[in-house]
Amino acid sequence: MVEQIKNQNAPVVLFDIDWTLLNGINDTHRESFKHAFKHCFDLKSADVFDINPHGLTDTEIIFKVAEKNGVSNSVIEEKMSEAQYEMDRFYSEHASEENPILLPGVKHLLNFLRDSKFNIGVLSGNLSGIGKLKLTSANVIGYFDVCCFPDTTGNKTESINMLRNQGLQNEIVIVGDTPNEVSSSKATNSRSIAVATGSYSYEDLSSLKPDVVVETLEDSSVLDFLLTL
Repeated sequence: MVEQIKNQNAPVVLFDIDWTLLNGINDTHRESFKHAFKHCFDLKSADVFDINPHGLTDTEIIFKVAEKNGVSNSVIEEKMSEAQYEMDRFYSEHASEENPILLPGVKHLLNFLRDSKFNIGVLSGNLSGIGKLKLTSANVIGYFDVCCFPDTTGNKTESINMLRNQGLQNEIVIVGDTPNEVSSSKATNSRSIAVATGSYSYEDLSSLKPDVVVETLEDSSVLDFLLTL
């Protein structure tokens, strides 16, 4: 993945997808979980909101929901790859039913980063097939050179560690809407921009002490901070 970095002297800015880049209301994504729960674990009424899914990867959600509904850890681990496959397949078959919407300030920020020769990537909890289809539908997939998803590089901390282990020395900035992105940045000696466009308030995120916290990515303090790196 490090070979995909275009500018070896510029920071790598990694974005979460749901509620950071895109409006996270996506019925097809939710239904893909239901399909996998039913098909792989015979859980006919299990739903992503059986737990608090905010900030979790799709893989973590599969595990926690199945576990809460009585499936043993050994069975979950045995069927995880199948569940991921079924989610991706279901979403790809129904992706045309969704019209992902960019959140305020996103397109301007992506254009600025691209024009300023920053390296731009995705650090998402979405499974790779689902995440890439969302970005494609929103017409922004072309901005991203580095793509980290739970089924390809692990969770967010594991993904950053993988990049470092591959030799990436650039400054890394994680942009996201949940405490998970802030904690991942602290665990990997990265920087963080927290944006209160999801389930966590400005005050919630501020208490975690990210490098920057904003209400939306329209806030000029985002660019001001990135230009100091």
